[in-house]
Amino acid sequence: MGLYMKRLLTGFFIILAVSVITGCRQPIGTIDSSAGPNSGGSNLNFMWVIANRYLYEIEHSFNRVEDLKIFSIEDGVMMHVPPDDPNVIIEIIPNPDADIVMSEEVTEQFYPFSEAGRHIIRVTYKGKTDSYSIEVRGTYDIPRGDNTGGLGGGIIWR
Repeated sequence: MGLYMKRLLTGFFIILAVSVITGCRQPIGTIDSSAGPNSGGSNLNFMWVIANRYLYEIEHSFNRVEDLKIFSIEDGVMMHVPPDDPNVIIEIIPNPDADIVMSEEVTEQFYPFSEAGRHIIRVTYKGKTDSYSIEVRGTYDIPRGDNTGGLGGGIIWR
């Protein structure tokens, strides 16, 4: 390899090392003007909820610990927020299409459903809110199939 090629490779590796080092550093400053050393604690930038279940039967209950995951970004760090954290408020809106919308706060681990239909799960954590929709089916709403074929047996009387 010639001298020119060695200098070119050395320059390439120096530029690569500087790029990696500067890319791995903590950002300087913040985007939010309310954050900083005098802001008085952590700064919640963003919060979102991921549902583990979207379909329930009316006999089953909503489980606030297992049926959803809550994540937040505080001071630039993504964290998992346990649903039983005292700062987490979970509300269920049983009939969001009604004229008068009522919400019920889920204070226990299990929340039994009283009616079928679409329900909204609204989660609030440190002033930020996210929500998603679930479907609760009644006992007789679950499709059991029809007589258009498929697997199964039948009796033919002769």
